[in-house]
Amino acid sequence: MKSFYRLWWVVLMGLWLCCAGVVQAAGPEVAMDSLKIVTASAVKMHVAPATNAPLVNRLKLGIVVRATRRTQNEEPVGMMRGYWYFVTAESTSGWVFGGLLRDFTPDKQEAIWVKLAKERSTNKNLQFADYADTYGFVSSILPKVKTKGPGIELEFNRLIVLQRSLDLINFENEKKAPFSRWLDLRKAEIFHDEISGRWLVPSVVYWKLADQVPNTPLGDEIARFASSAPQGGECEGDITCVLARSMMTEGEYLKRYPNGRFAADVIKEAGEVMTYVQQELRNQPNYFRQYGDASTGRVLQDYLKAVGSSKANGAAQLLGQLQDIEARYRAR
Repeated sequence: MKSFYRLWWVVLMGLWLCCAGVVQAAGPEVAMDSLKIVTASAVKMHVAPATNAPLVNRLKLGIVVRATRRTQNEEPVGMMRGYWYFVTAESTSGWVFGGLLRDFTPDKQEAIWVKLAKERSTNKNLQFADYADTYGFVSSILPKVKTKGPGIELEFNRLIVLQRSLDLINFENEKKAPFSRWLDLRKAEIFHDEISGRWLVPSVVYWKLADQVPNTPLGDEIARFASSAPQGGECEGDITCVLARSMMTEGEYLKRYPNGRFAADVIKEAGEVMTYVQQELRNQPNYFRQYGDASTGRVLQDYLKAVGSSKANGAAQLLGQLQDIEARYRAR
């Protein structure tokens, strides 16, 4: 019965629009039958192919719709240009601008999902609701993914959009809707760093994910992200702490991918850390005698082993820095 009344409402609104001149004749339509996936949040479905036509519905990110016809010509909408498609979704039918749709093929759905999730996770200019919608979309499809690689990549992008959503929360808005509810729902996945005042996804989650696809380009990419993810806390210049944190980030990457795609960049970052440590040891020649312990020695040995396996640019110089620091530790 609801569908019957909705259909009559659409028909009546279409007649009114035509009579009122709100919607101009779009010319002949092109018949079709194809599936489309919605690529944005809260996409508007109209009673006619025009942005000023009344709304029938708002479609969720990632929903699959069936398009049965489109306008003959492409039209500009904002910065985009595309056809308007007449689609059916969620028991409603109406017109949706094609710039917010993409072809969907069931036998390629995992690749399509990954592409959409990656586009959203790498876009740093979305609003909080967009990141939250992307998180929800990926969470809803993960149980349907049968292939390990796409599943890991989707989970990786889900974590990224979660962190991007958290980056938009601060002490001024964290107790207000919708942010407070979001934090409450995600409390098992995140932590609050008191020093920076930020909510963070623990970096160990990324490392565990990377280790599910070892020695692969995807694992390399995730490990690199983990190495640069915010850790929380602050060393305040303490040498032992700085060494340990560098091992937890750059060192952990080099343990897994000493000759990986990002190895040279990671080595450069680690070299900057070791330059600082060497300078501080010159300023504090008795540091290791006072504060060096067995854990510091283990960190240095692990670091030396990781860098010693690398042939990437800068590895030899970094190895020399670590050997110098380790010699100072042994001489304590």
